[in-house]
Amino acid sequence: MVPQNHHMPAWQKGLIKRKWIYLVVVIVSLLFLGDGYLKRLSIPRNKEKPTFEELAVRINQRDAILISTWRGIWAKLPVGIQSRVPHWAPSPPADQIRLAACSSLAGHGEKAFPLVLEKLGDSDQRMRHTALRSLFHLKISNQQTWESISQTILDNGNSMSIRRQAFLVLAGLHWQEPRFGFFLEKLIESDLDLIKSLKTIPVYSLLSSSSPMVAGAVSPESELLSFLMFGLSDSFFFMLFEKEHPDLSEIALRFMRGTVINTQQFQSTIIKFLKVEGDITRESAYLGLLRSRKGNENWKDGSSYFFMAAGDSSPSIQMLAVQFLSYDQEISSEIQNTLFELISSCSQEVAFSALSYLQRCKVRATALQLKVVEKLARDGNPLCLVKARELLEQILWTPVH
Repeated sequence: MVPQNHHMPAWQKGLIKRKWIYLVVVIVSLLFLGDGYLKRLSIPRNKEKPTFEELAVRINQRDAILISTWRGIWAKLPVGIQSRVPHWAPSPPADQIRLAACSSLAGHGEKAFPLVLEKLGDSDQRMRHTALRSLFHLKISNQQTWESISQTILDNGNSMSIRRQAFLVLAGLHWQEPRFGFFLEKLIESDLDLIKSLKTIPVYSLLSSSSPMVAGAVSPESELLSFLMFGLSDSFFFMLFEKEHPDLSEIALRFMRGTVINTQQFQSTIIKFLKVEGDITRESAYLGLLRSRKGNENWKDGSSYFFMAAGDSSPSIQMLAVQFLSYDQEISSEIQNTLFELISSCSQEVAFSALSYLQRCKVRATALQLKVVEKLARDGNPLCLVKARELLEQILWTPVH
């Protein structure tokens, strides 16, 4: 059948012609202009670190409607198409760009300070977290930081996590100032919940190769606390202990875990916390006491406390008991009896450490102790089985003089 186009009105023919023209214009525009425009909506290809000027713009970045639209379209495109035009991939969401910029500004000194400080009032909680960390690393302490950060702590509208983090930043920047001590007293009177919540932050040392810090597997608060503890002196802990408030003393004990200071000078205070209910606080006290032996000629005076620690219900504290009692190569009968009790009734890790020390000391076991080792060598856990057999063989072949 022959199309009846000759009956089509002239105006309709003109409309179809214009539609084809418009379509050609769109295709040409996409071919010649679209590539360049989509690149503007895409991830920046610059591999170098952004300059301060670029970061100053990015920290206030907002998504335009076209970018948001293109991001939605890109997500629906087949992977095959995405792989052929990777340079068209949309830029990250604006909030991610802002957070990254705020974090990077920590390396740009005083000129970045006002930009970062302003973000303490940002509506995005993640931005407030990031701004606090950046302020800590900028190491600028002045009246502005005191007022802004202390207000962040006192503002109950902020989450407890942000308030805790703000406290750590304020301590890092202002703890040597007398007003920080007065501020602590104010918090004890008006906001004891915040003080108590500081005891919940896990403490890791930057100097430990086994610390989760190495893998970055810690919370922002623990990361910040680790950096804070690394830069503190014993004066900070004297200040906390001198307040004679049990919660502040517990905080001092816990925070002390992440430092390298000699705890001998705090020994009389530490001993008071060896029998508290909280396992972590009790463990922190024993750890502080353990570290007080460094440079202490009378370190053996603390033995009685670690004989007590061997009978503690916490495996971590039992491990500290093994570490203290095995500090000297000369093993007494009391230490030997205690270690044999530990290998028969404690966790695998504690038993393994005790077995290792007994093996190094080449002990001569009693008949009852020999039975303990024989039982472990026969049906002990996998971690201790080999070590128990080695110790048993050593005992049996050690000549009796």
